[in-house]
Amino acid sequence: MTIRSMRASRPESRRRTHVSGTRNATPASGFDGVGSRGRTRGISAKSLKSEWQLDYLTAEIPYEAMRRSQKLLKSTLDKMNKTLGYMPSDEQLQNIARSLAEPYEQQVADELKSDPKLGETFFKKYMADHKQLIGQADDPFQRVLDQDPAQLRKEKVLYQDADFLVVVDIFSKKPKALVVPVKYALTPEDMTDAEFKKYADLVAKVGDELQAAVGTGAPVAWINPPQRMRLGRLHAHVGLRASTQRRRIFRPQELNDIYDNLTDALNDASN
Repeated sequence: MTIRSMRASRPESRRRTHVSGTRNATPASGFDGVGSRGRTRGISAKSLKSEWQLDYLTAEIPYEAMRRSQKLLKSTLDKMNKTLGYMPSDEQLQNIARSLAEPYEQQVADELKSDPKLGETFFKKYMADHKQLIGQADDPFQRVLDQDPAQLRKEKVLYQDADFLVVVDIFSKKPKALVVPVKYALTPEDMTDAEFKKYADLVAKVGDELQAAVGTGAPVAWINPPQRMRLGRLHAHVGLRASTQRRRIFRPQELNDIYDNLTDALNDASN
């Protein structure tokens, strides 16, 4: 199966087997490593990238499990064809592939923990394929940057300068923003260290000001790995700790006031 067909099976949408609990869960070369998995608090360039790297490895586990189960899948399909005289539909094939791959997931996770070089191999071997696929996805942020009237009617722009764009996450019912680089990038690896530090500094600033505007909750931020991206451009999610907001209902006018205060604070900080 190709990356595209495995992505169509959405292995990442099922129960996830995590890489966590040890610094060896991330490769020694080219990765910062983190001690445990969780959304980044105390936002910095190092923590934001480390969390992204760990999320990449976690998201790659079901893909690698599917690769390892290919021989079993082929023999299963051959038996079905001989016994029943037909091949399964695409949906049935995806369900069969997921079922056969699932037993391999814990095996992959354990190997990632015990062998730091394996994660580096995953990164080098498969990242390009994921990026090529997600690079074909829709990029509404570019339409905002291009001042497309139809897109601007859908979005609420909170802040923009020569380097970055901050917009409301229109799909969230809680206060939440997306921070986007103006210079095109798909992953943190597409940015220089200096560019990413500047980017992470703004992400942290958005988190702090969002917390101040809402009044409760610690800021949290994360960047989805390419396996879980649905939009064709790097963007950091910035919100507040879910445990402090879960039962709170934000009325539309309350959200508007929060976002207006966030815009004022970001503009003031840039002057």
